[in-house]
Amino acid sequence: MDCPKCVTIKRVDYEFMTLNRNRIRYQSEVLELIDWKTSLKLNCIDQHYTLFEDHFLQSFRIKICCNELPTCVNLKKRKPDLYDDS
Repeated sequence: MDCPKCVTIKRVDYEFMTLNRNRIRYQSEVLELIDWKTSLKLNCIDQHYTLFEDHFLQSFRIKICCNELPTCVNLKKRKPDLYDDS
């Protein structure tokens, strides 16, 4: 018999693993295409302490890899000269 905490942990774990960003883990053909050495190097923060800028950059890189890019409105806030208003 599962305890209530165990059931909750299993449910939360299942919900996390079924998120869109985690589905790539189950697609072996996609995993073979990834250059892991470069990916880990780009996502690594090699300082003993982290800055907010590092955190936001790392978060943005992960969102790019997981196809979870922000909307065009948010991208305009980040680089207004790159995105036009049309």
